[in-house]
Amino acid sequence: MKIAILSTIEPFIMGGAKKQFEDLYSILKENQNQVELFFIPFNFDIEKMDEQIEGIRKIHINSDIIITSRPMSYAVKHPNKILWFMHHIPYFYEFSETPINPYLSHPNFKEKQQKFLEQDTLFIRESKKIFTVSNFVSQKLKKYNNVESQTVYPPLNDIHKFYSNKYSDYFFLPSLITFTKRQHLIIEALLYTRNPIKLILAGQMDKEYYLKYISPLIKNKKIKQNLIIIDKYINNEKYDYYANSLGTIFTPMNEAFGYVVLESFFSSKPVITTNDSGGPCELITNNITGFVTEPHPQNIAQIMDTLYENRKYAQKLGENAYEFAKSNFETHKIKKIINELFFS
Repeated sequence: MKIAILSTIEPFIMGGAKKQFEDLYSILKENQNQVELFFIPFNFDIEKMDEQIEGIRKIHINSDIIITSRPMSYAVKHPNKILWFMHHIPYFYEFSETPINPYLSHPNFKEKQQKFLEQDTLFIRESKKIFTVSNFVSQKLKKYNNVESQTVYPPLNDIHKFYSNKYSDYFFLPSLITFTKRQHLIIEALLYTRNPIKLILAGQMDKEYYLKYISPLIKNKKIKQNLIIIDKYINNEKYDYYANSLGTIFTPMNEAFGYVVLESFFSSKPVITTNDSGGPCELITNNITGFVTEPHPQNIAQIMDTLYENRKYAQKLGENAYEFAKSNFETHKIKKIINELFFS
Protein backbone atom coordinates (compact mmCIF):
# COMPACT_ATOMS: atom_id res chain seq x y z
CA MET A 1 0.00 0.00 0.00
CA LYS A 2 1.24 3.48 -0.88
CA ILE A 3 0.70 5.83 2.06
CA ALA A 4 1.47 9.55 1.97
CA ILE A 5 1.78 11.52 5.21
CA LEU A 6 1.35 15.25 4.73
CA SER A 7 1.71 17.98 7.34
CA THR A 8 2.44 21.67 7.40
CA ILE A 9 5.35 22.89 9.44
CA GLU A 10 6.76 26.14 10.75
CA PRO A 11 10.37 26.10 9.52
CA PHE A 12 13.11 25.78 12.14
CA ILE A 13 10.59 25.15 14.93
CA MET A 14 10.57 21.71 16.56
CA GLY A 15 7.16 20.95 18.01
CA GLY A 16 4.62 18.20 18.55
CA ALA A 17 3.29 18.15 14.98
CA LYS A 18 6.65 17.20 13.52
CA LYS A 19 7.20 14.50 16.12
CA GLN A 20 3.69 13.11 15.64
CA PHE A 21 4.27 12.40 11.98
CA GLU A 22 7.86 11.27 12.24
CA ASP A 23 6.67 8.67 14.77
CA LEU A 24 3.73 7.70 12.53
CA TYR A 25 6.10 7.30 9.60
CA SER A 26 8.24 4.88 11.63
CA ILE A 27 5.18 2.84 12.62
CA LEU A 28 3.83 2.53 9.09
CA LYS A 29 7.24 1.62 7.64
CA GLU A 30 7.38 -1.39 9.97
CA ASN A 31 4.46 -2.96 8.08
CA GLN A 32 6.44 -2.84 4.84
CA ASN A 33 4.19 -0.21 3.33
CA GLN A 34 5.51 2.30 0.84
CA VAL A 35 5.42 5.44 2.95
CA GLU A 36 6.44 9.00 2.11
CA LEU A 37 6.49 11.85 4.63
CA PHE A 38 6.00 15.40 3.34
CA PHE A 39 6.33 18.62 5.35
CA ILE A 40 5.06 21.83 3.72
CA PRO A 41 6.31 25.17 5.08
CA PHE A 42 3.24 27.14 6.11
CA ASN A 43 2.91 30.65 7.49
CA PHE A 44 -0.11 31.65 9.58
CA ASP A 45 0.07 35.22 8.23
CA ILE A 46 -3.53 36.19 7.47
CA GLU A 47 -2.49 38.02 4.28
CA LYS A 48 -0.75 34.94 2.88
CA MET A 49 -3.37 32.39 3.89
CA ASP A 50 -5.36 32.22 0.66
CA GLU A 51 -2.42 31.72 -1.68
CA GLN A 52 -0.91 29.03 0.56
CA ILE A 53 -4.21 27.14 0.77
CA GLU A 54 -4.59 27.40 -3.00
CA GLY A 55 -1.12 25.88 -3.40
CA ILE A 56 -1.96 22.94 -1.13
CA ARG A 57 -5.23 22.35 -3.03
CA LYS A 58 -3.17 21.91 -6.20
CA ILE A 59 -0.83 19.29 -4.75
CA HIS A 60 -1.27 15.86 -6.34
CA ILE A 61 0.18 12.79 -4.64
CA ASN A 62 -0.34 9.41 -6.26
CA SER A 63 -1.02 7.31 -3.17
CA ASP A 64 -3.66 4.89 -1.94
CA ILE A 65 -4.14 6.89 1.25
CA ILE A 66 -3.06 10.31 2.43
CA ILE A 67 -2.93 11.15 6.15
CA THR A 68 -3.05 14.83 7.13
CA SER A 69 -3.22 16.77 10.39
CA ARG A 70 -1.89 20.25 11.04
CA PRO A 71 -3.59 23.31 9.46
CA MET A 72 -3.90 23.51 6.50
CA SER A 73 -2.47 20.21 5.29
CA TYR A 74 -5.98 18.76 5.11
CA ALA A 75 -6.87 21.20 2.32
CA VAL A 76 -5.17 18.76 -0.07
CA LYS A 77 -7.51 16.98 -2.48
CA HIS A 78 -7.44 13.19 -2.36
CA PRO A 79 -10.13 10.50 -2.78
CA ASN A 80 -8.97 8.65 0.35
CA LYS A 81 -7.96 11.39 2.78
CA ILE A 82 -7.63 10.56 6.46
CA LEU A 83 -7.51 13.47 8.89
CA TRP A 84 -5.68 13.04 12.21
CA PHE A 85 -6.56 16.50 13.43
CA MET A 86 -4.21 18.28 15.80
CA HIS A 87 -5.58 21.81 16.22
CA HIS A 88 -7.33 24.75 14.61
CA ILE A 89 -5.67 28.04 13.70
CA PRO A 90 -6.49 29.58 17.09
CA TYR A 91 -6.86 33.23 16.10
CA PHE A 92 -9.73 32.25 13.80
CA TYR A 93 -11.36 30.20 16.55
CA GLU A 94 -11.15 30.31 20.36
CA PHE A 95 -8.74 33.26 20.51
CA SER A 96 -10.41 35.35 17.80
CA GLU A 97 -11.72 38.00 20.21
CA THR A 98 -8.79 38.05 22.62
CA PRO A 99 -5.51 40.00 22.69
CA ILE A 100 -3.76 36.79 21.61
CA ASN A 101 -5.21 37.36 18.13
CA PRO A 102 -2.53 39.38 16.26
CA TYR A 103 -5.20 40.54 13.79
CA LEU A 104 -7.75 41.74 16.32
CA SER A 105 -7.61 45.27 14.89
CA HIS A 106 -7.32 44.16 11.25
CA PRO A 107 -9.98 46.10 9.28
CA ASN A 108 -11.14 43.04 7.34
CA PHE A 109 -10.67 40.39 10.01
CA LYS A 110 -14.35 39.44 10.39
CA GLU A 111 -14.78 38.94 6.65
CA LYS A 112 -11.58 36.92 6.36
CA GLN A 113 -12.56 34.89 9.42
CA GLN A 114 -15.98 34.00 8.00
CA LYS A 115 -14.48 32.95 4.68
CA PHE A 116 -11.84 30.87 6.42
CA LEU A 117 -14.29 29.09 8.75
CA GLU A 118 -16.42 28.02 5.79
CA GLN A 119 -13.37 26.74 3.91
CA ASP A 120 -11.92 25.03 6.95
CA THR A 121 -15.10 23.08 7.67
CA LEU A 122 -15.36 22.07 3.99
CA PHE A 123 -11.79 20.75 3.89
CA ILE A 124 -12.27 18.84 7.14
CA ARG A 125 -15.49 17.21 5.94
CA GLU A 126 -13.83 16.05 2.71
CA SER A 127 -11.95 13.48 4.79
CA LYS A 128 -13.07 9.85 4.62
CA LYS A 129 -12.10 9.31 8.26
CA ILE A 130 -11.59 11.90 10.97
CA PHE A 131 -9.53 11.33 14.12
CA THR A 132 -8.12 13.75 16.68
CA VAL A 133 -5.19 13.68 19.11
CA SER A 134 -7.35 14.11 22.23
CA ASN A 135 -10.91 14.22 23.52
CA PHE A 136 -10.40 17.94 24.05
CA VAL A 137 -9.74 18.46 20.33
CA SER A 138 -12.71 16.26 19.40
CA GLN A 139 -14.94 18.47 21.51
CA LYS A 140 -13.63 21.58 19.75
CA LEU A 141 -14.14 20.01 16.34
CA LYS A 142 -17.75 19.29 17.24
CA LYS A 143 -18.29 22.75 18.75
CA TYR A 144 -16.80 24.83 15.96
CA ASN A 145 -17.26 22.69 12.83
CA ASN A 146 -20.11 20.36 13.84
CA VAL A 147 -17.93 17.39 12.89
CA GLU A 148 -17.84 14.05 14.73
CA SER A 149 -14.45 12.44 15.29
CA GLN A 150 -12.67 9.72 17.23
CA THR A 151 -9.70 10.22 19.53
CA VAL A 152 -6.47 8.40 18.69
CA TYR A 153 -3.65 9.47 20.99
CA PRO A 154 -0.25 9.89 19.30
CA PRO A 155 2.45 7.31 20.00
CA LEU A 156 5.64 8.01 21.90
CA ASN A 157 8.25 6.02 20.00
CA ASP A 158 11.19 6.68 22.32
CA ILE A 159 9.64 5.46 25.58
CA HIS A 160 12.55 3.04 26.10
CA LYS A 161 14.87 6.02 26.60
CA PHE A 162 12.98 7.47 29.57
CA TYR A 163 14.00 6.36 33.05
CA SER A 164 13.83 7.49 36.66
CA ASN A 165 16.83 8.12 38.90
CA LYS A 166 16.04 10.39 41.86
CA TYR A 167 13.61 13.07 43.01
CA SER A 168 15.86 16.09 43.19
CA ASP A 169 15.18 19.76 44.01
CA TYR A 170 14.01 21.00 40.60
CA PHE A 171 11.03 20.86 38.25
CA PHE A 172 11.65 20.46 34.55
CA LEU A 173 9.78 21.55 31.42
CA PRO A 174 10.99 21.07 27.83
CA SER A 175 8.68 23.07 25.55
CA LEU A 176 8.61 25.99 23.18
CA ILE A 177 8.97 29.08 25.35
CA THR A 178 6.10 31.20 24.13
CA PHE A 179 2.97 32.93 25.42
CA THR A 180 0.52 30.07 24.80
CA LYS A 181 2.74 27.74 26.88
CA ARG A 182 2.68 30.31 29.73
CA GLN A 183 6.04 29.60 31.32
CA HIS A 184 5.67 32.95 33.10
CA LEU A 185 3.09 31.36 35.43
CA ILE A 186 5.62 28.78 36.56
CA ILE A 187 8.43 31.28 36.89
CA GLU A 188 6.29 33.60 38.96
CA ALA A 189 5.36 30.65 41.19
CA LEU A 190 8.97 30.64 42.39
CA LEU A 191 8.19 33.88 44.22
CA TYR A 192 5.66 32.10 46.44
CA THR A 193 7.48 28.87 47.31
CA ARG A 194 8.59 28.30 50.89
CA ASN A 195 11.55 26.21 49.80
CA PRO A 196 14.61 26.78 47.56
CA ILE A 197 12.97 24.98 44.63
CA LYS A 198 14.63 25.26 41.24
CA LEU A 199 13.03 25.37 37.79
CA ILE A 200 14.69 24.29 34.54
CA LEU A 201 13.05 25.36 31.27
CA ALA A 202 14.34 24.17 27.91
CA GLY A 203 13.10 25.08 24.44
CA GLN A 204 13.25 27.45 21.52
CA MET A 205 12.37 30.89 22.81
CA ASP A 206 10.02 33.51 21.45
CA LYS A 207 12.15 36.62 22.03
CA GLU A 208 9.16 38.98 22.21
CA TYR A 209 7.52 36.79 24.85
CA TYR A 210 10.75 36.62 26.82
CA LEU A 211 11.23 40.38 26.83
CA LYS A 212 7.64 41.17 27.78
CA TYR A 213 6.81 38.44 30.31
CA ILE A 214 9.95 36.67 31.52
CA SER A 215 12.66 39.32 31.60
CA PRO A 216 10.81 41.48 34.20
CA LEU A 217 10.42 38.44 36.48
CA ILE A 218 14.09 37.52 36.30
CA LYS A 219 14.98 40.86 37.90
CA ASN A 220 13.75 39.37 41.16
CA LYS A 221 16.69 37.94 43.12
CA LYS A 222 14.88 34.80 44.27
CA ILE A 223 13.80 33.91 40.75
CA LYS A 224 17.22 34.66 39.29
CA GLN A 225 18.85 32.28 41.79
CA ASN A 226 16.47 29.39 41.12
CA LEU A 227 15.70 29.59 37.39
CA ILE A 228 17.67 28.00 34.56
CA ILE A 229 16.61 28.60 30.95
CA ILE A 230 18.14 26.55 28.13
CA ASP A 231 17.28 28.49 24.97
CA LYS A 232 17.25 25.63 22.47
CA TYR A 233 15.44 22.44 21.60
CA ILE A 234 17.04 19.60 23.53
CA ASN A 235 16.68 15.94 22.71
CA ASN A 236 19.08 13.45 24.29
CA GLU A 237 19.68 15.66 27.35
CA LYS A 238 16.00 15.73 28.25
CA TYR A 239 15.97 12.10 29.41
CA ASP A 240 18.46 12.85 32.18
CA TYR A 241 16.70 16.08 33.16
CA TYR A 242 13.40 14.22 33.51
CA ALA A 243 15.03 11.32 35.36
CA ASN A 244 16.43 13.49 38.13
CA SER A 245 13.59 15.99 38.47
CA LEU A 246 10.98 16.30 41.17
CA GLY A 247 8.30 16.54 38.50
CA THR A 248 7.06 18.48 35.51
CA ILE A 249 4.97 21.66 35.41
CA PHE A 250 3.09 22.22 32.15
CA THR A 251 0.60 25.09 32.05
CA PRO A 252 -0.31 25.85 28.40
CA MET A 253 -3.53 27.39 27.14
CA ASN A 254 -5.83 24.98 25.26
CA GLU A 255 -3.06 22.51 24.44
CA ALA A 256 -4.14 19.88 21.91
CA PHE A 257 -2.31 16.94 23.53
CA GLY A 258 1.02 17.51 25.25
CA TYR A 259 3.83 15.00 24.74
CA VAL A 260 5.41 16.51 27.84
CA VAL A 261 2.89 14.71 30.05
CA LEU A 262 3.69 11.28 28.64
CA GLU A 263 7.43 11.92 28.71
CA SER A 264 7.19 12.84 32.36
CA PHE A 265 5.01 9.82 33.14
CA PHE A 266 7.41 7.40 31.46
CA SER A 267 10.13 8.98 33.63
CA SER A 268 7.99 8.18 36.70
CA LYS A 269 7.44 11.86 37.47
CA PRO A 270 4.16 13.57 38.40
CA VAL A 271 2.84 16.49 36.33
CA ILE A 272 1.28 19.74 37.49
CA THR A 273 -1.07 21.35 34.96
CA THR A 274 -3.91 23.87 34.99
CA ASN A 275 -7.62 23.36 34.46
CA ASP A 276 -7.62 25.45 31.28
CA SER A 277 -4.74 23.58 29.66
CA GLY A 278 -6.90 21.35 27.47
CA GLY A 279 -5.49 17.96 26.43
CA PRO A 280 -3.11 17.47 29.39
CA CYS A 281 -6.07 17.59 31.81
CA GLU A 282 -7.53 14.36 30.43
CA LEU A 283 -4.24 12.51 30.99
CA ILE A 284 -3.74 13.54 34.62
CA THR A 285 -5.72 12.24 37.59
CA ASN A 286 -5.61 14.75 40.43
CA ASN A 287 -3.62 13.56 43.47
CA ILE A 288 -2.96 10.23 41.70
CA THR A 289 -0.61 10.95 38.80
CA GLY A 290 -0.24 14.68 39.33
CA PHE A 291 -2.31 17.81 39.86
CA VAL A 292 -4.82 19.88 37.91
CA THR A 293 -5.07 23.30 39.52
CA GLU A 294 -6.16 26.88 38.88
CA PRO A 295 -3.84 28.87 36.57
CA HIS A 296 -2.44 31.02 39.37
CA PRO A 297 1.22 31.12 40.48
CA GLN A 298 0.24 30.78 44.15
CA ASN A 299 -1.62 27.52 43.48
CA ILE A 300 1.29 26.12 41.52
CA ALA A 301 3.76 27.17 44.24
CA GLN A 302 1.74 25.38 46.91
CA ILE A 303 1.92 22.09 45.00
CA MET A 304 5.63 22.57 44.30
CA ASP A 305 6.23 22.94 48.05
CA THR A 306 4.12 19.87 48.82
CA LEU A 307 6.19 17.67 46.51
CA TYR A 308 9.48 19.22 47.64
CA GLU A 309 8.70 18.58 51.31
CA ASN A 310 7.44 15.04 50.75
CA ARG A 311 9.64 13.23 48.24
CA LYS A 312 8.04 9.87 49.05
CA TYR A 313 4.68 11.31 48.04
CA ALA A 314 6.21 12.65 44.82
CA GLN A 315 7.68 9.22 44.15
CA LYS A 316 4.33 7.52 44.74
CA LEU A 317 2.61 9.85 42.28
CA GLY A 318 5.43 9.23 39.81
CA GLU A 319 5.03 5.47 40.12
CA ASN A 320 1.29 5.82 39.54
CA ALA A 321 1.99 7.98 36.50
CA TYR A 322 4.33 5.37 35.06
CA GLU A 323 1.81 2.58 35.54
CA PHE A 324 -0.88 4.66 33.84
CA ALA A 325 1.38 5.42 30.88
CA LYS A 326 2.54 1.82 30.60
CA SER A 327 -1.04 0.52 30.65
CA ASN A 328 -2.39 2.96 28.08
CA PHE A 329 0.47 4.27 25.95
CA GLU A 330 2.84 1.39 25.31
CA THR A 331 3.95 1.78 21.69
CA HIS A 332 2.59 -1.56 20.50
CA LYS A 333 -0.89 -0.68 21.79
CA ILE A 334 -0.98 2.64 19.96
CA LYS A 335 0.37 0.95 16.81
CA LYS A 336 -2.44 -1.61 16.96
CA ILE A 337 -5.09 1.11 17.33
CA ILE A 338 -3.67 3.12 14.41
CA ASN A 339 -3.52 0.13 12.08
CA GLU A 340 -7.02 -1.05 12.98
CA LEU A 341 -8.73 2.34 12.73
CA PHE A 342 -6.84 4.01 9.90
CA PHE A 343 -6.78 1.07 7.50
CA SER A 344 -9.86 -1.03 8.26
